[in-house]
Order: sequence, then structure tokens, then C-alpha cells
Amino acid sequence: MHGMKIKLALTIVLLQLVALKSTAQTEDSRFINKKSIGGFVATGYGYYHLEVDLSYQPTLIGGYLHLPLYQTKGIFSLGFDVLPQFGLVQFDNQLEYEFGLNIALVFGFAISENNILSFNMSTGPHYISADIETQAKGFIFSDNLYLQFRHNFQHVEVGFSVGFRHISNAELKQPNRGVENSIVGITIAKPF
Repeated sequence: MHGMKIKLALTIVLLQLVALKSTAQTEDSRFINKKSIGGFVATGYGYYHLEVDLSYQPTLIGGYLHLPLYQTKGIFSLGFDVLPQFGLVQFDNQLEYEFGLNIALVFGFAISENNILSFNMSTGPHYISADIETQAKGFIFSDNLYLQFRHNFQHVEVGFSVGFRHISNAELKQPNRGVENSIVGITIAKPF
């Protein structure tokens, strides 16, 4: 239950930050202050085998919407990403799936005019079809911590990310030991 309270508190903080966005100043044309929309592909690599010769390694495909929370005048920005996603997982000789929606808090640093390095934290509700010995199938949360590098090629933004992913269900159903993956991904988006 403690995990659920933390997730609720983070969601409330994120919603308050979104409300602050409505007071933003005039639009800034710098890359670090731009919104962008596109898609991503990511894959996970298990840290351990769950059962004999089995691991949970999702391939995720999803949408990507980046929104700055304020117009920065310096090199630091705070924003959020909306990440609806669908995943396929080859597990125990069956094709399993997952789907959900993550919201990421993005701490970005402009390392040059067209390059941003960011630290991102995301969470969101998901559903998994796989029945895993460490995690009950059904409703879960997907929690992610990752670094992302984004480059602006005039009209297209390309991003590369690497990080950590944990899925579990906040003690709603047993078993609930969770599943951890390292995640690598690529994002392609249109700044606007």
C-alpha cells in the first residue's frame, strides 16, 4: 500500500506542475523549449532468468508527446512526456502482450543549441498477459528511470534512451515481486 501512496503523490505533483504550464510566457523557438510529437521503439533485457531459461524481454512501440512545463531562459528545462505504449513479449513459447500509459517527468539540459541530455522518471498503469512466477498477470504499474539524448535535425528530432524498468502491481495481487529490465530505445518526433 505504501507504493500506491507514493505513486498517488507523484501523480498529484505532476498535475500541479502541468497547471503551472498554463502561466507560461510567450513561445520560445529554442529546441529546449519546443514541444514535440512522434513515436518510439524500445526493448528490454532481463537482469535475471525468471524460471528455467525464461526471461521477460518486452519490445515496446508507442506514441511520444513532449511538453515543456515552462519556457526556460537558460540551459535547464522541466517538462513531461506522455507515452502510450503496446508491447510484445515472447515468454514460455507464447507471444504475450502488455499495454499502458506512462507519464514521464523530464529534467533536461541543453548541451548545445541542437542537443539535449535529460534524466527522465516515469510511471503509469499497464496490463500484462503473461503469467510470471514473480508477477501476477493483469493490472500493473510500469516504473522507469532513464537517460535520454535528443538531437534536433531542423524538422526532425531523434532521441536515444537507456535506463531501468520495474513492473509490479503495488501489492494488489500476489505474487508481486516484480520484473526488472534494462531498457534501450529510440524516439523520432516532429518539434513544434
